Amino acid sequence: MRQEEARAQAKQEMIFTVAQLVCWMECSVSVARRQLKKWAVITSYNANARYYALPEVVDFGPHGIWRCEPAAFSAHGNLTNTVVALVRDSVAGLTSREIGAILGLVPRSFLAPFGKHPQIAREREGNTFVYFCADPQRQQQQRLARMPTHALDDHDAIVVLLCWIEGPGQTIEQLATTVRQRAPSASVESITKFFSLHGLCAGKKRASRSQL
Repeated sequence: MRQEEARAQAKQEMIFTVAQLVCWMECSVSVARRQLKKWAVITSYNANARYYALPEVVDFGPHGIWRCEPAAFSAHGNLTNTVVALVRDSVAGLTSREIGAILGLVPRSFLAPFGKHPQIAREREGNTFVYFCADPQRQQQQRLARMPTHALDDHDAIVVLLCWIEGPGQTIEQLATTVRQRAPSASVESITKFFSLHGLCAGKKRASRSQL
C-alpha cells in the first residue's frame, strides 16, 4: 500500500498503531516510525502512548482533550505536559479526582510523581490532594479563588453567636455591624449563610427559659 493509501486508511480508522501502519505499508517498523514523523501524528497520552492519530482527525474539546476509545489525546502533548497545563490553567487548582475525571484516568495510577514536579505545588485537603501552579503569583490567585465565599471562620462564628445570644432581637445587619471589629469574616452574607445552615433566625426574640 502506498503512503497516500496508508494515510487514507489511517484517517478512516481515526486511531491506529505502529503495527497497523506496518501492515498497511508492508514495511519495517523503523520505516513506519519515520512515516509517523512525516505525518506529524499526535500520540495518545494513555495506553502507553501506543495509539496515533492524524492532526486533521483530532477534534480537541474542553481542556484540550479528545477521546477515541480506547485512546485519549491532548493538545498539550504527553501526560506530564497535560497535567501541568491543566493545573496551571485551572481557576482554583484541581483535586486528584478532578484531574482524573478530565483525563479519564484513575488518579492513583499516575498522579504520585506530580507531588514533586517543579511546576506544581501539591497540598493535602481532607482526604485528597489539591494541585496548584508552582508560580507564586498564579498560585496565590488559585488559592484565593478556592477559598469558600461568604464563610464564617470558627472564631468569628463564636463571636456572632455570643452577640446574638446577648441581643436576640438584633437583625443580621445589626449583628454584622456590632461584631465588625472582632470578627473580620462576619458580613451580612456570611452571617446569613451561617444562620441558614444551622436553622437559626435573627431579628426575633427567643423565648426565655420560663416560657419554654
